[in-house]
Amino acid sequence: MREARVTATLLGPAFVFLIAFVVLPVLTVGVLAMLNFDPLSQETSFAGLDNWRRVLAGRELWQAAGNTLVYTALTVPVEVGGGLLIALAIRAAGRGAGLWRTVYFAPTAATLAAMSVVWRWLFYPHVGVFDATLGRLVGQDGWLGSTTLALPAVAIVGSWAGIGSCVVMSGTKPVQQALDEAAQSISSLLIR
Repeated sequence: MREARVTATLLGPAFVFLIAFVVLPVLTVGVLAMLNFDPLSQETSFAGLDNWRRVLAGRELWQAAGNTLVYTALTVPVEVGGGLLIALAIRAAGRGAGLWRTVYFAPTAATLAAMSVVWRWLFYPHVGVFDATLGRLVGQDGWLGSTTLALPAVAIVGSWAGIGSCVVMSGTKPVQQALDEAAQSISSLLIR
């Protein structure tokens, strides 16, 4: 009985947040997707599954899904593999490991507005760092305006921003010790 109360106490807040911030919004979107709403006249009419048919038959959904898969294929291996290699190098260095973890995690904590200004400057057509170096090698400029290079440019930014999280979460010794201690204290509460 005591174990059930401890479990309910620990899991209760998570279930409340799950219902409030995942289940209810998904149900709300599902209901709204079956309505036609005109924001100017504030008129609402029931559309049923017509909205779904129109979206599934359109080219935009499948193009967006394809772009998402390409972006994922470009960023996940770089973030996970690069993060793991950097974390192993930091762990092997030993001295100053905390400083190096902070240096690699800083882009993750940086504001999106500041990062976008810097990266926009780096990708600026004709004079940005990427056009002045890689662009001249491959004969391409204006990465963000190009239909072929915009997605790789965004993947570069996404990988740079996400690699710090992978460095911190990759099982380096201080993080692993903290997780072990937390798991032991929770299990001792549940066993009693």
